[in-house]
Amino acid sequence: MSCKATEDYTPAWERFANTYFFIRINSKDSGPKTSDFRFQVFHNRQDGKPYISISEHMQNFSVSEEQKAIREVGGKIVAMLNPEVGITIALSNNGAFCMPPGLVGWLRASIQGVKP
Repeated sequence: MSCKATEDYTPAWERFANTYFFIRINSKDSGPKTSDFRFQVFHNRQDGKPYISISEHMQNFSVSEEQKAIREVGGKIVAMLNPEVGITIALSNNGAFCMPPGLVGWLRASIQGVKP
């Protein structure tokens, strides 16, 4: 939240990249293993752009019977997203933090710029 207030997201990047999040998906698999899926995408009311919703805690959003959720590390989520998709992080206090597609692109470029 402090990064949102200052608009300086650099301090939060390392934590975000290494934190596991739940992501709602639409799975094409039948059975318990999930390997063929699409992120469940919605359009943000504020900017009209596509977003996915993630949370550290599953109880922060509901998943219907037709849907599933997977758990993945933030850095991999960013790398897997299409460039035009943003991320909404569902918070425990029923709030949300939106990362517009441009910010997600900045995070993606940071990932690609890091050499192991």
